[in-house]
Amino acid sequence: MKNKVAVILIFASPGLFSSQAMAAGEFTGQWTGEEKDQSTMTLQLKQNDNTITGSYCYITQNGNRIDCPDEGENNLKGTISNHRASVEFASSFGGTGYANLEVEGEKLVWNKAPSSGQGKYYAPQHYTLTKKPLLPSSASPLSKADFSVHLDNATVSLGQPWEPQIISVLGNALGDDFAGEVPFDDENYKFYRHTYSGFDIYSANLWWDKSDKSVDDYIVAQITLNSPHYTTRRGIHVGSAADEIEQLYGPTKKERSEGEEWLSYVLAKRVISFELVNDKVASVIMTYDNGQ
Repeated sequence: MKNKVAVILIFASPGLFSSQAMAAGEFTGQWTGEEKDQSTMTLQLKQNDNTITGSYCYITQNGNRIDCPDEGENNLKGTISNHRASVEFASSFGGTGYANLEVEGEKLVWNKAPSSGQGKYYAPQHYTLTKKPLLPSSASPLSKADFSVHLDNATVSLGQPWEPQIISVLGNALGDDFAGEVPFDDENYKFYRHTYSGFDIYSANLWWDKSDKSVDDYIVAQITLNSPHYTTRRGIHVGSAADEIEQLYGPTKKERSEGEEWLSYVLAKRVISFELVNDKVASVIMTYDNGQ
């Protein structure tokens, strides 16, 4: 989807934001527990509809047995039904275990499943954990500046004229293709895709008829970032974690479309969207909402 101008249509649909939105879920968050002088347990969980992923870390025997994954690695997965999760976890000692999780207010109860797994692992039979409060977001409201990005030798902004000066500064494109006509405000406008190393720009004669312009006057109608070399004004780039986005842009609902996951933020007709793969940014798109 990130390579199609149709992405504009997808993010413009109010139905997508409401009916297909994926709530964070009651299991999402960091859960911690401790049995004084004996053990600690930490679960980092992410709920998407009826599935759950994350990490399991159990430290026991006064720190002499540490069963935790490497930093950033997920070692737990499962499914959710009727507010209960059945999970499988992979031990750093090579074994596999199973457990049932249930949320009770701000508490999460862990019970090792009757099917105790196989191989060597360390896990308690029962444990009660508490949800760690989220750090307050440092996000400020969106502004037009959030729809500008520095690309090599030029700063490019959504809506600026697509004219010879900026084209010259960006250098020769790897490809220039007609992307199609897209409806905005009951009119169709022509879109062209200009492909560069690490980013794409879509130019369009958007709204030329609503002002004193020619049909041949084009603006920057979409910017797509595909490389970690380029960052948004708030520092997000390909490879950034989903949690970083919400810390810098504020909480929002995750969207699912055609098997892809997105976090999106809107300012009037402008939309900035982050494609996620395994909770990491795979692409960034700045575009316009066409209201379809």
